[in-house]
Amino acid sequence: IECIQHYLDLDVRDVPTFYVDNIQFYKCIKNNYQLSSESYNDMELIKERYKLLCEMIQGLYKWKEKKIYIKKEIKYDFSLLLAELLHSKSITQGKNWIRKWISEGLIHFLAKILCNKCDIMYIESGHSDYFLIWERIHEIYNLEVLKTILFSQDLRISIEILKHIFRYEKDDILEITFKKVKTLIKNE
Repeated sequence: IECIQHYLDLDVRDVPTFYVDNIQFYKCIKNNYQLSSESYNDMELIKERYKLLCEMIQGLYKWKEKKIYIKKEIKYDFSLLLAELLHSKSITQGKNWIRKWISEGLIHFLAKILCNKCDIMYIESGHSDYFLIWERIHEIYNLEVLKTILFSQDLRISIEILKHIFRYEKDDILEITFKKVKTLIKNE
């Protein structure tokens, strides 16, 4: 933790983390999962969605980034825990309109860098497709720029930095697709 705090200059610990068994974990998901009103009466559809959701989430559940639930059997995946603690601190938390190449990609890339620097084993995330963008930015700029994008007190600052990096003039930089941003990074 001290090593990570040294590089981040953040208190990464003040988010409650709970280690739960499978049944408790599924109850957390069930209690917080909002079903659309039109399908609420179709019990088979509800069961199917619930089962699918439980399979998709590989041992971690966040409720609006304020609490983290991790299955006991993966409690030693410190890279996953680190990524989720970063999520809970970032400007992207709870903002569904920010595209995953930022809200997931940057956070998991930063977790990977910190794991390497602090000698923690990094376990590949499902968001490593996005890494090529952040690796390129990390080569050109540095860790401080990535931190500023992610943890700025003002979302406007993050938007301006990303617009500058990608030479993109419009303000919708947080909403553009991964495909579009790949073309912007190639033009860099």
